[in-house]
Amino acid sequence: MLRWIRRLFQKSRAETELDQELLDHLDRQIAGYVAAGLSPEEARRRAKLEFGGLERVKEEVRDAHWETHLDNLVRDFR
Repeated sequence: MLRWIRRLFQKSRAETELDQELLDHLDRQIAGYVAAGLSPEEARRRAKLEFGGLERVKEEVRDAHWETHLDNLVRDFR
């Protein structure tokens, strides 16, 4: 709960954490493909295709957080 409140007030930090988490996930996918025998270039290409655009994924993650809904509600009242 405290983490959510902190993220509400520290959006830039939350964005940095989200970027790092998504990049870590992408790196794990790439490493898995390399371990399966693909070249690093092909592994990166395939992982990016399957993962999708990072900005699209970030937007989906943002939309799923409750603070986004709270922020939208506050904007609606204004």
